[in-house]
Amino acid sequence: MHLPDELLGQIFMHVDTHDVDQKFRLSQVCSQWRKAALGLRQMWNRMSIMTPQDGHRLPLLLERSGSAALDVELLWQHRYQEPMLTSSERVLASTSLGGCRDRLQRLFVDVNRMETQQLSPLLAAGLSFPVLENLEIQSSYNRPQALRLSFLAPQLRRLRLYQMDAVNWGQLLARSLTHVHLEKCFGADLDLLETIFKQCAQLQSLTVRMLASPVGFWDLETPVAQLVPRLRALDLSADVTDLITILRTGFRGLLLDELTTETYNGHMDEETTQLLAEVFMGIDPLHSLQCVDDQDMILHDASGRMRRMRVWNEDSSWIWPDVWIELADRHRACDTMKKFRIRSFDWNDLAGAFSERPPLAEDIEVHVDLASNVIDDPYNFEYDDPPVPELEKFSRGLRYLKCQKLGRIVFTDNENYEGNSNINAGSRAQVIHTLLDALVCESPVVEVCLSQAGLEKPTKQPYEEVPIAIQTLLDTKDKYVLCRHCATVLSAKQMADLKAVLSEHQLKAIV
Repeated sequence: MHLPDELLGQIFMHVDTHDVDQKFRLSQVCSQWRKAALGLRQMWNRMSIMTPQDGHRLPLLLERSGSAALDVELLWQHRYQEPMLTSSERVLASTSLGGCRDRLQRLFVDVNRMETQQLSPLLAAGLSFPVLENLEIQSSYNRPQALRLSFLAPQLRRLRLYQMDAVNWGQLLARSLTHVHLEKCFGADLDLLETIFKQCAQLQSLTVRMLASPVGFWDLETPVAQLVPRLRALDLSADVTDLITILRTGFRGLLLDELTTETYNGHMDEETTQLLAEVFMGIDPLHSLQCVDDQDMILHDASGRMRRMRVWNEDSSWIWPDVWIELADRHRACDTMKKFRIRSFDWNDLAGAFSERPPLAEDIEVHVDLASNVIDDPYNFEYDDPPVPELEKFSRGLRYLKCQKLGRIVFTDNENYEGNSNINAGSRAQVIHTLLDALVCESPVVEVCLSQAGLEKPTKQPYEEVPIAIQTLLDTKDKYVLCRHCATVLSAKQMADLKAVLSEHQLKAIV
């Protein structure tokens, strides 16, 4: 049966990627497929030049794409046991693409430090790219000034550079830019930051990592809020004192939807306290806290604005009880925070923080990412202080999590967890049961969300046995009931099984 060429072309576009070899395979199945593929210029204008064969096919790709705008990826990073383009082949590819610069709309480059100079015929020759909208260059371990960018792209909207430099940043930064991401770029200093603000009035998001020695926006005659009124997301990495100065002198009066800061360490000292004050300046009361990992926390205010704080020193981390005490004492987090997201092995950290400053908001939610089945690792958990006799029934070191006005607890499956730890290995349901037993609250009813907790791990029990596991977990304490969300996710058969075994009280939230 022969499919119409138009339908066959739509199928090609649906399965097509940047993979050059795939395009040629599709076009060589039969005469009809070849005719359909050759007539589809949009299929040939997206390409990844990675292997020597890809480089040899580049002229044919450019010819078959006709006048269509080009979406090109140059994947020139070393890969184990895969053929790579030679130095001369890379120069030839760069030269060929430079000849089609009037069609280049998107360019992604992933290159090793030894090959950056081979991009010179394309990006260091002062050429003009009239339709280029998206440029991303990743240059791992680049040597200073191995390649200095020099080109014009008046329509450029997205610029993402890693370890790169430019002959003239002012020339490179088009007024059309809406998103700029510069990481470890040479010359990324305060002058460059000011140039971005003065030239890129359409800017919506800006990331500058490892900002070099800023001292403040003393020379700006116009506030940043007026220069870039559309700016909604800012991500800066610098010394903590420099970050304080930048935010204080440049961003007062500009209420960002997203603000990310990255500093050397997570010590809750006087400087970090000042940084928190600048980060939270002008936002609504804090609403949620997420412990992404030991070096990364995300907070949201009541209006959904995001504040993210990272630590980049591998030997440092946030001390969560100290962070919570600071948020509670200076930013009223005890009164306003209603949602907490933690990993399962952060349980004791949150318990310790709550023991110092109990949360007071109504209907608090705690989300637990089940990243491990280890709940008694002596390196991650400490003894409850003071010890209580009731704790003896728990695994060694597990602490009570005391949240008096808890309204809901959600357990979610971590996709990387397979339950294969050699320490205290147990099923996912056993881990959840232990944590539920260690909850302390005064709420008469607590909703428990279990539908996405991966209860089948690691025993791979049949899907129909999940209701039995849910029943067992809800029986841990009388106050636990099935949450409303479970009713929308579990199958009709599972819900019927649950209604047959759960008490009326346990089903209260969903009936």
